[in-house]
Amino acid sequence: MSSNFSQFIGLTDKPILTQFVEEVANKGLRKYQKTIQWGGHNGQSLYAHAISGVFIILSLEKILKQDGVTDTELKLLVIAFCIHDLNKNYHDKAKHYADIAITENVAKEIEAIGFDNFLEDWHDYLEDITELIRGHSGHNSPLSSL
Repeated sequence: MSSNFSQFIGLTDKPILTQFVEEVANKGLRKYQKTIQWGGHNGQSLYAHAISGVFIILSLEKILKQDGVTDTELKLLVIAFCIHDLNKNYHDKAKHYADIAITENVAKEIEAIGFDNFLEDWHDYLEDITELIRGHSGHNSPLSSL
């Protein structure tokens, strides 16, 4: 979708949370309702986990913007948070997270959820999104093995 079209339909005038709910949460992200987590969030759906995290991120929007964070950067954080548990959608749970959280798989998951209408140029930031999710403390922190 082009920027002109987004402006025409009023998408760029909507708050980021509204865009997220309309373009992601009520659409492609719903597939996460069927994925039940294990580990620290055992029993919670991946959907509920993603939604909760996005609401926390966006509740800090005003503070983050005071520090110069842009709408694009907020949307990148939202995308990264939504897919940071990428491994929980893979049937082979024995795979190491680092083997799963690669740009090719990240792109597939972003496309499968349908973030194009939320941030049309996410492809330009694929490496950044991948690095953000690879930094997920539950998978890569030196403290995660303690």
